[in-house]
Amino acid sequence: MSSDTLLGLLLSVPIGIATGLVTPIIQRWLESKGKERAFRFARRTLQELEIVTFYREHPADFTQYLVQVAIKTTFIGALLGVLAGLFFVTGQLLTTVPLRHVVPAFRDGLFVIGQFAAILGSVMIVNTCRSALAMWTKVRNYDEFKKVTTQKLEANKH
Repeated sequence: MSSDTLLGLLLSVPIGIATGLVTPIIQRWLESKGKERAFRFARRTLQELEIVTFYREHPADFTQYLVQVAIKTTFIGALLGVLAGLFFVTGQLLTTVPLRHVVPAFRDGLFVIGQFAAILGSVMIVNTCRSALAMWTKVRNYDEFKKVTTQKLEANKH
């Protein structure tokens, strides 16, 4: 028997034992992660079904929710519009100042911050409206939503 074969045999035994010991631990860990993920999915899905069912059964509360979303989007748009406007006005006023070296970079920075404020406000409004429109669709198509949600929960059990 050559030394390479003997070395291979001596190393393969501990590696085989370690693999045999570690594999079940890894399998149990992966199973527990899968079960946790399934449990979180089921919990979120049930919570969403409860909220949609509540709004379906209480249309006045759903109307209040939609009014709150409208007020929130209006507030966000107005607040960030004022902020962006202040940056633009300040930048515009600085175009009349005769300082040539410091002011142009500062002024351009104000215009950039104003643009970011306007974009940030738009993104915030879109995110707020997106979730409200999704809820509106689920409440409006409640029977289909409930059917699909129930099917997802049943499929998640297996």
